[in-house]
Amino acid sequence: MSSEKKANALLLEILIVILFFMLGAIILMRVYQKAYLEGDRSKAQTQALSEAQSVADRLYSAVNTGTEEADLEGFEKELLDMGFMPCEGAGQAGEPSDGQTFFMREGEGYRLVVGVQPDVFSFSYGTMSFQRAFIQAYYQEEKMFELPVTHYAGFTAEEDNGGV
Repeated sequence: MSSEKKANALLLEILIVILFFMLGAIILMRVYQKAYLEGDRSKAQTQALSEAQSVADRLYSAVNTGTEEADLEGFEKELLDMGFMPCEGAGQAGEPSDGQTFFMREGEGYRLVVGVQPDVFSFSYGTMSFQRAFIQAYYQEEKMFELPVTHYAGFTAEEDNGGV
């Protein structure tokens, strides 16, 4: 009887060791999977940031006419030349506002969305015009970052009709 008890105890001990080994293997596999996915996301974020900076530079250099309509056309023409496609609404790029146009381009593991909008600020002494854009990068459905681009388009002075 005692040899049967020893055999059963040894078998139970081996099963417990195998169970702990399997648990350890599962945990290690999940750690490696998480590291792989994080590395993939990091690679996409690095590529997207580099591409977004390049897009911002090209957008900034695309506007130089000083008129709001021509500068907006310059932004849009430059985006189309870079392979961006117009898209409806903002989707995950934020809430659309008056006069805002959206463009999208897929990269390797990321998506860039560019929103373009002219802004005009009126003061008692004149009007200031800006061309604004934002560049957002997404990894799958997660927003990684947003890069703003603003270009001063011009200032129009108002005549002082009742001056001092």
